Amino acid sequence: MKRTIWPLICLCSVTLCAGQDREDLGHILDRLTANLRFPPTGRATYQIEECDAWSEAARVLQCKYAFTGSLYGFEVVTLRPNSSLGDLNVRSYFDGRETISWIHREKVATIWAGRRKQTPIYRLQRFCPTEILEELLGHELELKGSCDMNGVPCSLLECVVSAKDRIKVWVTKEPDVYPLRIERYEYDNLRYVYESENIKYWRRVLFPEKISIGWYRADETWEHSLISSYVVTIKSFVPNIEVAPAELKPELPSETAVNKRPLSQAPAAAFKATLPVRRLRRLDDLQIEFDIDQAKGRIILLCLFDLNQRPSRRCILQLGKRAQELKAKGVAVVAIQASKVDENALNDWVNKYDVPFPVGMVQGDEKETRFAWGVKSLPWLILTGGNHIVRAEGFGLSELDGEINNIENAEH
Repeated sequence: MKRTIWPLICLCSVTLCAGQDREDLGHILDRLTANLRFPPTGRATYQIEECDAWSEAARVLQCKYAFTGSLYGFEVVTLRPNSSLGDLNVRSYFDGRETISWIHREKVATIWAGRRKQTPIYRLQRFCPTEILEELLGHELELKGSCDMNGVPCSLLECVVSAKDRIKVWVTKEPDVYPLRIERYEYDNLRYVYESENIKYWRRVLFPEKISIGWYRADETWEHSLISSYVVTIKSFVPNIEVAPAELKPELPSETAVNKRPLSQAPAAAFKATLPVRRLRRLDDLQIEFDIDQAKGRIILLCLFDLNQRPSRRCILQLGKRAQELKAKGVAVVAIQASKVDENALNDWVNKYDVPFPVGMVQGDEKETRFAWGVKSLPWLILTGGNHIVRAEGFGLSELDGEINNIENAEH
């Protein structure tokens, strides 16, 4: 059973509809979308064992942290006396908007305090394989059927990402849908493995007690050799609770020496790749009543979508609700049907929902057109400045206001 689907964001749990089969591919993906969301508040204690091909011994860290919104506290304690914290990448462990974080080793603690602009990514959240959804929802996917993995009932999914890349995902059926094992291959060579053990509910949040992640290298010399790995063991995880301010501050013995350091913030531009300037292409190859020259000086929001896909339809309807608001901000919205559909069906749908902005359709080869526009998945948003130079693309609707503000600040 094969079907091609495009990115879907689900903000609430999905209730099994009458007649929907738990073995159905749609049900599996809906449950994955719901279960891989990470909670906004809580606390956790866990152990990380890190190792790589060039280290003599693994480094073991005991981690404790509390998190709420953009503020969180974090503690890392070295368990093995001979393991080194000297090469610890602080940025990779402490990544919040406003951070109080510390490392406590023996009788010395180093505390960092500072602010960041980016969205916080909590350390435990890094081991929740949310990126697998983008792969499964954005590429050709096949439900192979049911099987057992180490005695656990599973469904096996196989995803073709590209001509050289493919993914296998074993998804549990009990207590709910969650990845038990993920294998990623490049030219049939194993490159990545994710494994989870004892998946259970922690205050209504599904999460495994143990996670193993490994990266492999395959060539004539190395064969399938492990390059680096993590083993994460969850000691406690209490999500969706109110965290007291005291939990965000270190509790250190009175005899502990403390070194305080500011958490340096590199310029935001340092984290962005330098991209060539790209001006929005003329819409001559599209059947649409919109003249780009008449929109001079206005921000243009172009949405490429597929009427056959639910996330695309939802995106267009949400933009329709905001059309007047965006127009008041000087934003011209244009939608392009990026795959071939019956023209009458498209017009009927546009008229039925009274879509308040121009809607066109690709006329030539749809794959070539999407490639020319740089589309990686649908729906695909492209935002330009008043001079119609592309300033942002591939972002979600939740990020639209921020991207518009960025353009307005840059051009004024």
